[in-house]
Amino acid sequence: MPVPLCLPTDAMLSKLSPPMQPPLVTELVRYVYSVVPPGTYMAKPHLHHYHQLDVYLAGAAVARIENARPVRVGAGYAYFIPPLLRHDIRSPRGCRTASFKFHLAPRHWPAFGTRARAVRLSKGLLACIEHWSRAYQAGGTLLPERARAVLTLCLVEAFEMAGPRAARADGDDELDAFRQRLWPVLERIANQPHHEWSVSQMAADCHLSTDHFSRCFQRVVTQTPKRFLLGARLRAAATELTADPRQPIKTVSERASYTTVHAFTRAFTEFFGVSPGAYRDQAERH
Repeated sequence: MPVPLCLPTDAMLSKLSPPMQPPLVTELVRYVYSVVPPGTYMAKPHLHHYHQLDVYLAGAAVARIENARPVRVGAGYAYFIPPLLRHDIRSPRGCRTASFKFHLAPRHWPAFGTRARAVRLSKGLLACIEHWSRAYQAGGTLLPERARAVLTLCLVEAFEMAGPRAARADGDDELDAFRQRLWPVLERIANQPHHEWSVSQMAADCHLSTDHFSRCFQRVVTQTPKRFLLGARLRAAATELTADPRQPIKTVSERASYTTVHAFTRAFTEFFGVSPGAYRDQAERH
């Protein structure tokens, strides 16, 4: 019997703090269902420009983020990995996973944070994911809107169980007001990453001085505005590199406003830790 899929509603999302108005997910990059044999590397050390949520349906795996201590993630849990964190995952005894690779709406980035973490999912949601994953494995199709709905429910549960306290840990009303001003600006940058954005323009859009804006931005987003703008431009370039492997790197570099491929390659490598060509290759493998 098919497992009913309860779509997330505005009422469900509005109960969260801060309010998480849809959409949470702006793009589903890829959905992967995997049956991993024992002793296998699920993913050798790498990073990517999108968010990732790995749901463990059976077995267990060991994840290592950057140079932190390994974390064991077992059945019934999901592992949330923000962008630009070098990580590797191996499964000594084997496992089954449903992996969602996606872009989270910019207004929700601080709420979910910049650290990887494991969260337990409800039995009903796990049953839903199990049902659709088995159908997918049997040759069926998982419609993008259905996959996004399941992913959104996972994120809502993850946020409810682990997010609100972290999101408001500073208890700073000024920062909460700043977040409300900042989200629309981040969304415009995400939609137009190649526009000639400046820190002074972002500050003006938030009706703040450049210095005060920069201080608040670093506290909320955990990086400087200049670093964020560079990352937005390079993440857009990374998306283009993986979207069309046949597209010349020179074309991508020009769209990112770099005058030479050398300058683009140097900036990309400094930011991601790998060259554009190597990034494209590893993205195709993962």
